[in-house]
Amino acid sequence: MKFILVLQLAFTFAIIIEKPAFAQTKVDKFEYVPQDLVFWQEVTMAIKDGNGPYIIKIGEQKYRSNKKDTLAASEGELAMAIGFKMNKNYYASLLALKNLILNKQGTGIAIRALFELEGIAEVTEPDEDLMAELVYEQDYENLPVELNDFINYWTAYFNTKNDFTTWADKDKAKISESSFWAQKLTYVKALEALKKNDLEQSLKIFTELANGEKTFSKIKTEASHQMARLIFERADYESSYELFKKVELNPREQGQLLLERAWSKYYQKDYSKALGLLTALEAPLFDPSRSAEAYILKMLIYKELCYYESAFDVLKEFNGRFQKSIESIKRRRDLKRDQALVNLAILDYGILNQVSYLNRLKEESFALDLLGLDRTAYFINLNKKYNLKIKYLDASLDFSMILQLRKVANELLDWNEQISFLDYQTRIDSLRIQRPMAEVNYKPEEIPHMSFEKVYWIFKGEFWLDELEDLQVLVQSKCGVDGDKR
Repeated sequence: MKFILVLQLAFTFAIIIEKPAFAQTKVDKFEYVPQDLVFWQEVTMAIKDGNGPYIIKIGEQKYRSNKKDTLAASEGELAMAIGFKMNKNYYASLLALKNLILNKQGTGIAIRALFELEGIAEVTEPDEDLMAELVYEQDYENLPVELNDFINYWTAYFNTKNDFTTWADKDKAKISESSFWAQKLTYVKALEALKKNDLEQSLKIFTELANGEKTFSKIKTEASHQMARLIFERADYESSYELFKKVELNPREQGQLLLERAWSKYYQKDYSKALGLLTALEAPLFDPSRSAEAYILKMLIYKELCYYESAFDVLKEFNGRFQKSIESIKRRRDLKRDQALVNLAILDYGILNQVSYLNRLKEESFALDLLGLDRTAYFINLNKKYNLKIKYLDASLDFSMILQLRKVANELLDWNEQISFLDYQTRIDSLRIQRPMAEVNYKPEEIPHMSFEKVYWIFKGEFWLDELEDLQVLVQSKCGVDGDKR
């Protein structure tokens, strides 16, 4: 099994001029000086209490009660941006921060907005269109030195995407080695090396990030996953399995991780654990991330252990899940209406990112409604911006899905042929009088009858998340003479 790792560099608009690095002057450590001390003390107290909705409310009141574009009104919008951020309404926060950064350049409000923006960018992937506007529509001068790494990273990021390598290299050289943004840049370098098929260089970088004591947790997780995949490709299945175990991802990606771990156990010939992981993958939680590949692996294991009837049952399971989709493909129906094919398409890294961001915006919009904010002009306009962005992403995703659905449709047809061929081979094997024991002599761990160090429970089809890791199928080879006389 090969894992294909692709660096996504989607860019939705053209840049026709090269952007130089930000002109920055070192200043003393930044401390925000409020316009209205009493108001900002109230905001500060609410920040300590974790009361984001209250900050949004008083910030909007401050914004509305002052003339537009005044520093007093901008301070109210800054408070709202902080409240949105605390409430995880990141897009709303980004919109407010962008407005402040572009329109209040040179003020303490704009600088504080940049710090808030950096905080968002460290915990989640910010909207690239907004970030590009900030990079290419404004010059920044006299900023606190603490912002240098953040600003140079994004300047380098967009210059790289537009092939302005000379400027990008200058920006990269200015990033401090110990910063989060230096590590993120290093991670991107590893992906670029991987894209160029320089596996040794990419593995070296991923390993350094994964094992670094000072590596930030988010980057460490992503680097560990990529490192595990590359080690798997080098046939070090035991090490890759241990690394896969330590990676924590969301449920959709976790399902793919279970499959990767199952392949590692298969190549180690630990069939009991491999089948246990595949059984765990049947949990409803992983429905969106289950691919046909899991059925092929399960059929391979049963075939190798001479469990022929079980192998035939796997074909029935595969058909039960994918036969309607295969018929839809052959009859040239609308592939977007087939949920199984849509789920397979979303497993693509680029599509998954688009879907995740779209879902996040929908959740944010819903969360804003739940706050019960007054229907003022600001919030009405904010709601419109959410709706427009969601419609734009929906349209963009529809276009991406057209191409991806065709790709996964062809893959599913290929998987169908593979599993049909496996079924044919299995039927031929089942007619053989005997398979030498030396060919497959597999035995699972034995259940001791006089020891109480472990307790074994029979799996009854119920999936408990805290038990998925312990599932095993205690099969042993039936490929001897006795095993074939059934």
